[in-house]
Amino acid sequence: MCSRLAGMDPARIVDNVRQVAERLASDRYARQRRRELEPADFAALADAGFLLTGVPARLGGVFESVARSSRPIGEILTVLARGDSSVALVSAMHAAVLGFWHATPDVPEPDRAAWREQSEQMSRHALDGAWFGTITSEPGSGGDVARTQTVARRGGDGEWRLTGKKHFGSGSGVTSFMLTSGRAEGEADPDWFVLDMRSVPWDGTRGVKLIAPWDGHGMIATQSHGMELTDFPALRFAWPG
Repeated sequence: MCSRLAGMDPARIVDNVRQVAERLASDRYARQRRRELEPADFAALADAGFLLTGVPARLGGVFESVARSSRPIGEILTVLARGDSSVALVSAMHAAVLGFWHATPDVPEPDRAAWREQSEQMSRHALDGAWFGTITSEPGSGGDVARTQTVARRGGDGEWRLTGKKHFGSGSGVTSFMLTSGRAEGEADPDWFVLDMRSVPWDGTRGVKLIAPWDGHGMIATQSHGMELTDFPALRFAWPG
């Protein structure tokens, strides 16, 4: 669990990650030909304190503000990329996703309290060892979130459920939570949602089906798979838009 590492100095995290990266680099030839991620690599990074890049300083993490934290986090990722670029790409998503909350800690009413509570919840997940990633792009969208076609429906129980196709889900199978977009029925613009992917099979039985295994040139081992969501539960951002 990352919580036992809370308060670790960023410089120490850099040193720890450098040790991990050196081990990864020693097997670079084989790694560049891999087609899958190794969970053990991410366990080693968690032990090195990397997950604290997605936790605010007030909770013992690295993030203070975009201005103060971009360079330290960037240094950690640069060191990691020298060991394995695929692992670094997937890891970079962690701080980037959690930065949605941390970069804007205070929002207008009436969403202020709910946003703070949600931010705290996401931070606690990271402290408990969760990795965050994204699966936002859609076939035919050109990477433009405004062209999101995935439909978000709210059930009678108040829970949001998403239906649609997504691709470029870097870190699929390693990340615990994934950021995505959906267009709520009756609303003109898409919004952000979080998917809890822990222990979810990819055979469609629980609303997630693997439809396009990643086979990209270059960083093949990023598991940037394409998935189809069918009424899959999602947590909507507490601050709309």
